[in-house]
Parts: sequence; C-alpha cells; structure tokens
Amino acid sequence: MKKITIVFSSGAIQEFVVESLSLTRNGFGQLIEVEWKGAKGQKTPMRINLDNVDGIFSEDMPAEDAMSAIRQMMI
Repeated sequence: MKKITIVFSSGAIQEFVVESLSLTRNGFGQLIEVEWKGAKGQKTPMRINLDNVDGIFSEDMPAEDAMSAIRQMMI
C-alpha cells in the first residue's frame, strides 16, 4: 500500500491510499501519466490533470498502517 499526496498549483492538497502506483515519463523526464490501483473501501480520484500539479509524493505503508489510515479517512 502507498499513501499518495498530490500538491496542486492552486495550493490544494489531496491525500489518498492506493494499492499500487505507476508513473510514466517522456524522453525529457517530464511526467506524462499517473496510474494507480485504488485500495478497497478507499475513495480515490478518477483522473488528475497533470498540468495543474506541482508535486506528487508517494510513501510506502505497512499493511497495518494503511488499514488504520483508511479507517481514519472514512471517519
């Protein structure tokens, strides 16, 4: 499980937990695609416009911590 934090150019921050994350870059190193597999019972964005993103941070989570984070976000 991974905890994803996305910082948008507007200053908004979105956090969510996913099972897996895949980033694709072009030949110049520019991020062109982000794909994830959502964790069961967890709300995740359907699509993110990368033109509006300032940063994407990924953090590996042990299964116990991930389940606790999912419970906290659902409250």
